[in-house]
Amino acid sequence: MEREKTANINGFADAADQDWYLSSTSINKNHTLSVKLNNGKTYKYIMSKKTEPGDLVIIDFGGATSYEMGNVDLVEEGLKVKRDYALLPLFTFSRDPVKNAIKKNVEGIKALASVEELEDRMEYLPDNYDRFRVVDYLVQSVLSAITVLAFPTLASSADLDKAKDFLTKEHPVPSLVFGRQFYTSYYSMSECGEVIFTGFYPGWQKDMTNCAFLKDPKLVELNENGKFDIHIDDSYNNDYTAYFYFNGNSKIEKIFVKAKDFAEFTNELVYRSALSILIRGGFVNLLKAALSVEMPIKGFYDKLIAFAEEIGSENCAAVLSR
Repeated sequence: MEREKTANINGFADAADQDWYLSSTSINKNHTLSVKLNNGKTYKYIMSKKTEPGDLVIIDFGGATSYEMGNVDLVEEGLKVKRDYALLPLFTFSRDPVKNAIKKNVEGIKALASVEELEDRMEYLPDNYDRFRVVDYLVQSVLSAITVLAFPTLASSADLDKAKDFLTKEHPVPSLVFGRQFYTSYYSMSECGEVIFTGFYPGWQKDMTNCAFLKDPKLVELNENGKFDIHIDDSYNNDYTAYFYFNGNSKIEKIFVKAKDFAEFTNELVYRSALSILIRGGFVNLLKAALSVEMPIKGFYDKLIAFAEEIGSENCAAVLSR
């Protein structure tokens, strides 16, 4: 099974009756998780968010288990793996939240519409990677907003309004990320910024390569002059990611401001990734909460149903088909 299709190892029927939420409570990372994946094997990871046995996690990129979903079997104090080489869960889903857990998700809803918000979100995801994970940040914000709506009795009216407002808007990757240098990495061109795109459903990279914005003459010229490059690969070493390397300048930003298909594609990448994760987990309560508002997902709604049916997430397929 492709990594983006790996699903709840405990079965969809069991998950359908439980109250899931995105765990956003940071903890001391001197704990180790034993996670069982769909291949029946158990792997150890460093805990990044408050986690308990029985929780479901999406593994971060960086190895053979990148983006897979697994079940947490054991939480141990102390590091049982070498920190420099260990992966962390990217997203953790727990059950039966308390009020503070929902409040943490309210705080995690960020539209990334300003430089200040972009810089603030650099600190959210695992800290052993030096690239700007803009798509992951937006997916997390969508999942946080959905979590808030799923537990209205634990949220204030203002919190619920914030979540609803966020989910009714499009959230493409902001063009301003290409107007400055957020990171410098030895993987990229000298003195350039690096932005990583990730997707959590099959075929997103092929969709990206078909976007017209990549063929924009001005972008092609910048590429020829060594000021912009994009590497898209699904090989093991690249872990199903797309790397944008660029010298941060206003010319590149202006190209992406005008690229409507870039905005359409990245909005789909964000929302479809978030909802595909819910489908993979069989998180019916979260999916119902998501569909309680008018999200900008009409253009790919049928693809969500097809994906749920393909991996056997029948309860989620039924919710989507209503």
